[in-house]
Amino acid sequence: MMEYKQLELTTSFHMMVNKQLELTTSFHMMECKQLELMTSFHVMECKQLELMTSFHMMKCKQLELMTSFHMMEYKQLELMTSFHMMECKQLELMTSFHMMVYKQLVDVFPHDAM
Repeated sequence: MMEYKQLELTTSFHMMVNKQLELTTSFHMMECKQLELMTSFHVMECKQLELMTSFHMMKCKQLELMTSFHMMEYKQLELMTSFHMMECKQLELMTSFHMMVYKQLVDVFPHDAM
């Protein structure tokens, strides 16, 4: 009878241990699922950062191209200014030449100049 009681207690104890193992396994399964979800979330975050980096690289390239274009525009304006300066110099020389011709005409025909 005592043996039977001892077996009953041992069985009860093993049932409790079994239940505890079952709960522990269930808890670890939940932990694994949580880690899986966290990993998935971090992978999504990495993908988002990758896309943002790609977008910023495209923006940088666009700014680089715009800067290059503005530098070309600046160079064009510089060349145009240089050309207009040469034109001004040419007009200045022509005016000087015409003033000399006028001076000569005044010297030759003093009465007609007035």
